[in-house]
Formats: sequence, structure tokens, C-alpha cells
Amino acid sequence: MYKLVSGLLKLPPPSQQLEERFQNPASQWHKLYLFSNDSQVFSTLIKLEKTAPVETVKTRIGFVIGESYINSSLPELALHCDLIVMNDIDFRNSQHTQFLIETLRNSANRKEFCKQYFSRDNPIPDHYFLDTAPYILDAKENVYDKNGALVPILERHPSNQGLRSIKVMNPKTHKEKDLYFRMSSSPEFKVIVYKKKGESYHEIQEGLPLKYRYRFLHDFLVTTQPKAVGSKHFLGSKKRYTDCREAAKKLHFSFTNINILEQTTMESFSDLLNQNNAEITLLNISNIHQYDTENYLRETLPTLPMPANTLIITSVENTLKTSLFDTLESNLHIGLENFISTMASENATRERAVV
Repeated sequence: MYKLVSGLLKLPPPSQQLEERFQNPASQWHKLYLFSNDSQVFSTLIKLEKTAPVETVKTRIGFVIGESYINSSLPELALHCDLIVMNDIDFRNSQHTQFLIETLRNSANRKEFCKQYFSRDNPIPDHYFLDTAPYILDAKENVYDKNGALVPILERHPSNQGLRSIKVMNPKTHKEKDLYFRMSSSPEFKVIVYKKKGESYHEIQEGLPLKYRYRFLHDFLVTTQPKAVGSKHFLGSKKRYTDCREAAKKLHFSFTNINILEQTTMESFSDLLNQNNAEITLLNISNIHQYDTENYLRETLPTLPMPANTLIITSVENTLKTSLFDTLESNLHIGLENFISTMASENATRERAVV
């Protein structure tokens, strides 16, 4: 975790009390959402670049949910924020986001960044890659349940020796082969890889081979993300990388696991901001409002100290989606009142569609 300079908001560390309030250990085995899948992010970044910053004498806080293309957004966020609070209900997502930012800060160029990010130091657990294998490892078949939902790859092909297998394509030779593995017991859920020889199986290594981890991460960072952020992508050019890195070094960061739908937690967060003479000048709420069926956000968000012209970035369903990674579309709102009004309209539209 980063140690923040005196005078700025101190989210964990150093306070043990803050860690207890705003960091909640999560289950080690359920689906992770490590990357955002918005489209039209380039347009939002251009709007941020052209929008005048909020005038305030207080510490300017950017409150960002999820990964939210953070590395590619930093120069624009730096125009509106002094400190970025990266929030995710699952601390493992936060660990990965922190690694993204730290690697950018510590890597002098794009080559150094890729070398570090694609290494074993990356905290993404191996089971994430296997669970999403139909999308990233060219699994031979997609299996769907009776409701049309994708069956996780780890529930397929159990053998009588407790091993599981998936069909994968070697990223170098493009030849298909079986990958045999088993999961160690909780809480680590480590992947143990086996090799088949005749009718027997032999353990060969702990951990998914790096070439399969690299395959997904490289495709996502170099191929998929640029479709959303265009020339603003942090790996897109030498100049953009330098700009993003300088912004990362200039800004301060904290990482929290706040449930923004919970009133008492948000009130505690608000108290902390007020005590440190800070206010939220930018809020990236992602698409949390689409899951807020009880309209809790109408009560929890006004709790936070925000000026009337706070910038609010949201993600809404993209009706023109063509792949897994453009199911949402980025939008920018000015002011909480404007956002809540828009949110109410969207919810009403969805409710009518269900009826």
C-alpha cells in the first residue's frame, strides 16, 4: 500500500482502524472482475480534458469503482483530482489494480512495463484464467446450462483421478492440446499442472504456464483495451506512456473495499473525508447503479461531500455490443442531481422492459 504525504486523506495504511472499516477479505473462489469492459472511453476522456476542474480549497478526491481503465485515464484524472481512491468490493481486484499502477510508476518505458506486468509477480490468481478459458484460451467448446448461462470451465471433464482438463491452443504453434490440472484446497486454490504419459498422469509444476497467462493479458492490454480508449491508451505511444506514468507519479492513491450501497459504511467514509477537509470532485461509479434494484444509491451517494458540479462517470448497457469487452458504454454527467435523475429514468425504462 502507498504511504501518503501529510495533509492528504489517509486511507489504509497507516491506520489499523481504517483497514478494519474499509478493507474486507473476500472469498478466494468466485468470479473476478479484474478489467472494465466499457466502450467509448476515449470520448469520456476527451470530455474530462475539456471540462474545467472544480474550484475548491479542499483536497480533491477521485472515487473510482473497479479497474476503470485507470492507467490510460490518469492524465485526465490528474486534472480533476489530487488523490484517487480505487474501490472494489473484492480485495483481489484491488490487488491487481494496485499492481497495474505500481508497475506503471516503476517502469521507465513500455518494454519494462510489459516485462513486469506479464511476470509471475502479477497477483491475478491462475484460476481466473481457467474460469474464463472459453474466451481466452480457445477452449474447444462452450457449454451452456438450461438457462443459457456459460458453465464455468472448471466444472467440465472431471477424470477418475480428480484431474480436470481443457482443450487449449498453444499461442506459439497454434496446435491444440489437453491441459490437465487440479486445484489445491482452500484458501489458496492453486493450480497444479499435470502431464499425461500413457495412462498415467505426472505432476510437472505448480501454477498455470506463463504462456497462457501472457496470452490473455497481452491480448487484452494490447488488442482489446485500445478499442475503447484509442490514442489515449497508455501503451499506445511513447508520449502517452510518459504522460500516464508522470500522472501516476504525481497522484496519490488509496485502495478500499467499501460497499457503496451500505448507508452506515458510506456515512463513515463521508466522516473521514470531512475530517480531512476533502471532497469528491470526480466519481466513477461504473455500472453499479444497474444492480441497485432497491435504489440504495439515492440515499448513500448524497451522504458524501460533493460540490454541485462533481464529475460523475457511469457505464450503461451498450445496445450495439459486439463482444464480451464492449458490453458497456462510458458516459459523463455533471453533478449528482443530474446523475440521480438519469439513473431513475434508466431504471424506469428497464422495469417497463421487464413487464
